[in-house]
Amino acid sequence: YLNGSLTSHQTATIASSDTTKNDSWMVRVTPNDGYHDGPFAEATVVVENTAPVISGPSIAPLSPSNSELLTCSFSSSDVDGETLTDTVTWTNMSSGATLGTGATLQLSPSLAVRGDVIECLVETADADTVVYASVTETISNSPPDAPVVAITPNPAYSASTLECLVSSAT
Repeated sequence: YLNGSLTSHQTATIASSDTTKNDSWMVRVTPNDGYHDGPFAEATVVVENTAPVISGPSIAPLSPSNSELLTCSFSSSDVDGETLTDTVTWTNMSSGATLGTGATLQLSPSLAVRGDVIECLVETADADTVVYASVTETISNSPPDAPVVAITPNPAYSASTLECLVSSAT
């Protein structure tokens, strides 16, 4: 019986493709010795929700600097075929600050410094269950900016003493 109605199933197995979340399946077995039916017995089960699954996640690029665009890649699925809602949250685990939401995050020196641990937290929900998965990357050293250089005097002449002037990049 499916949800109280007799079905055509007459074997000991019901294929998973024939079941749906919240279905109530009942089996009734009547023994027979070849001459007479004995008293029947029944068992019932309700098909429960299966939690969604998150595969991944991963952050690219690996070992990012604090000025890179980060991308959190993952996939989510639900064997029940339900519509899923995915949410991505970025957190600087070193400072505790929430940095943003969405699959990408543009880093800047105000959000993270070398050595900070950045987390991509993925939350996936169906109608009944929420599951989480996360991944982290540590911010690597950023190469210094090129300095500003000049030689004076300019123009120079054969009698000129040349001097190199160096200042930090802006």
